[in-house]
Amino acid sequence: MEKSLTRKEISEKIRDEFELKKNESYKLTLKFHD
Repeated sequence: MEKSLTRKEISEKIRDEFELKKNESYKLTLKFHD
């Protein structure tokens, strides 16, 4: 079992995933506008 993450690591992970989703939806939007 992996060690529990610190609050800082958790918030960074959440932020990274949020950025990733934002980028993906942005790419999808671009694709639809071609």
